Amino acid sequence: KVSVDVVVANALDAGLADKLKDTISKGIGKDVNLNVSTDATILGGLILNIGDRQIDHSVRGRLDGLKRTLSV
Repeated sequence: KVSVDVVVANALDAGLADKLKDTISKGIGKDVNLNVSTDATILGGLILNIGDRQIDHSVRGRLDGLKRTLSV
C-alpha cells in the first residue's frame, strides 16, 4: 500500500473519500491508504502528497501561480 496525504478545504464525506481513493489507486496502479486533512486556506480543490511528489490542484495554488505569471 502507498500512503497518500490529501489536503482539502472542507471535510470529505465517506462516499467522496472512497471515490477519491479509488481514482488515485487506479491512477498509480497501487492500493492506497488515504490520509485526509483540512486546511481552509487552500480555498478549494485539493493537494495530493504521494511519496516525495506533491500535486497541487488547490484554488490557492492556482491563484499563486497566476500571481507569479502576472508579476513577471
